[in-house]
Amino acid sequence: MGDKSEKSTSSSMTLYQKWENPNHPLYLHHSDQPGAILMPQPLVEDNYGTWVQSMTMALMVKNKLGLVDGTIKKPSDEQIEELQQWNRCNNLVKTWLLGSMSKEISGSVIHCKDARKLKSLWDDRDALCSIPAYHCETKRKMMSYVETQKTMKFLMGLNESYATVRGNTLLLEPLPTVNKAYALVL
Repeated sequence: MGDKSEKSTSSSMTLYQKWENPNHPLYLHHSDQPGAILMPQPLVEDNYGTWVQSMTMALMVKNKLGLVDGTIKKPSDEQIEELQQWNRCNNLVKTWLLGSMSKEISGSVIHCKDARKLKSLWDDRDALCSIPAYHCETKRKMMSYVETQKTMKFLMGLNESYATVRGNTLLLEPLPTVNKAYALVL
């Protein structure tokens, strides 16, 4: 019975000591903080190549590149302590990656469960760099749609004495904003 308790303590101590080794990929230095800035410039649409090279070097220095490229495998659920340490490191790397991206890009990829899933975006430059463009285009379309609906509601609410100006306004390409339509009606 004494041996079993001793063995359990010994294996826990081995894991603890393993993570205390600065060469172990799950080692966390006291300076490894979520708010640490690894990249002076965030990823934006036009600096992808430089960003990838710089981020690769920074993660290599921190001995955490394996969380992104998949060489540091996620432990099984039975390896509770190692899984907890892996989750800590994974979340830390995710915060570093997200913190090094523009708000538009990070907001689009924050849903990724682990740092390795971000690698698929990392590998696909076109997908990653098109996210901000897609976001801006979607936002512009939504604003345009809302504005169009406001203009349509305004025009359709006019009484029949404004039928001619309503018809002429509806023929305009693009449909004017509600303020411009109002000015035309006046």
